[in-house]
Amino acid sequence: MTFGFIDFAKEVLEASDRPLSLEEMWAAGCKRGLDGKLGSSGKTPVRTVKGDYLL
Repeated sequence: MTFGFIDFAKEVLEASDRPLSLEEMWAAGCKRGLDGKLGSSGKTPVRTVKGDYLL
């Protein structure tokens, strides 16, 4: 199974003790090294997370 942006958001939010903005979510995921699991090289990953998350 591919690790996608929804998986990224889910893992970050499950580890958080509070709600996060998309920017905070992205920063927390990068700090945990999750961005390397995505296999995406887009220039606006926060917008991609937002697009996937809101669908």
